[in-house]
Amino acid sequence: MHFHLTSSTRTTAQQKMLAQLDRYHSLSADDDTVHFLKSVFRFLPLEGRVQLADDVDSCDDDDQLRQLARHLDTALLRPMVALFPRPGMEDFIEDSVIRRACLQRDNNQCVVTKFWDPDFDSRPPNAITADLEALSIIPFGMGMDFQEDERIPHAQVWSCLHRYFPDIRGLLPHSTEAADPYNNMMMLANTFPNFGNTFLRSHIPEFVILSSRNHQYPVLNRFLLAAHAAVGNILHTTGHGKLIEKTLEHLRGSGGYALAEDGRTDVEELLSVTRLALLAAKPQPPPACKEKHPHHAGSTDTYG
Repeated sequence: MHFHLTSSTRTTAQQKMLAQLDRYHSLSADDDTVHFLKSVFRFLPLEGRVQLADDVDSCDDDDQLRQLARHLDTALLRPMVALFPRPGMEDFIEDSVIRRACLQRDNNQCVVTKFWDPDFDSRPPNAITADLEALSIIPFGMGMDFQEDERIPHAQVWSCLHRYFPDIRGLLPHSTEAADPYNNMMMLANTFPNFGNTFLRSHIPEFVILSSRNHQYPVLNRFLLAAHAAVGNILHTTGHGKLIEKTLEHLRGSGGYALAEDGRTDVEELLSVTRLALLAAKPQPPPACKEKHPHHAGSTDTYG
C-alpha cells in the first residue's frame, strides 16, 4: 500500500493516533503503552507513521492497544537486539570475502570514526588505526533460512518490519543476502562497549557521508540504515533497550538459561531475547481490527 505523502498526511495521522491514545486507561504506573506507541510513531518513516496511526485507531479497546504495543516490542525491537552480533557470539560476520569487500568499499576505514585498518599498508602517515570488523546493519540472524516450524514466527518479524519500514521490502529474505556488503559496514571491533569512551566520542562526527571507493560494491543501503537507526532510537527513548540488554547480561553472566532459585525468573523474557524468540516465544500477533478498516483485519499481506 502506498500513500501520497505530505506534511498534512503526517499531521492527520498523528492527530488520529493521539485521539485514540488520549482515551487509554493505564493498568498501573508501570504501564508505558502510550509512551511506547508515541515513541515508535516519532521515529518511523512517514509511511510507517501512517500505518501505525491506522493500527492504533483500529484498536477497539485498551487491551488491543496493549497487544499492539506488545507486538511491536516482540516482533520489531527484541529480534533486532537479540540477533545483533556481539563479541563472543557465533554470528559475527567473519567471512573473509565480505570483509574484503567492505574494506575496499569503505576505504579500509571505520565508516564512523575513519580509523584505519592496521593491516592496510597504504594508509596516511600517523593515521589512527584500530581493529575493524564487518558488522551487519540488519542483524545477520534476521536473514537466516529457518526450518518449517520456525517460518511463521520468523515471517511475523519480517512482516512487522515491512509494514512500518516499507522501503526495505524485498531486502534480506535469506542469509546469503544478509551477509551481502550492502548490509555490512566496517566498524571498530567491540564497538558497543567502547562508544562511551571519551577519546572515541571526540572522533564521532555529527553526520557521515556514505560513499563507495570501489564501484564493484554498492554503497551502504540507506533504507536499511534508516530502519536500524529508527529501531535504535526507539529502544533508547522507550527504555526497552536497557531492559533487553539487562536480560542478555543475565544470560551471559549465568552461562545460559539459569533460573533464579526463588522462582522470580521471567522465562518469557529470557526466551524473547534469544534465537528462541523466533520459535518458543513467538512474536505476539497484531490485534484484530475494527470493521471500519476491513483491509487490515486478519490479512498477513497488510502487515507485510
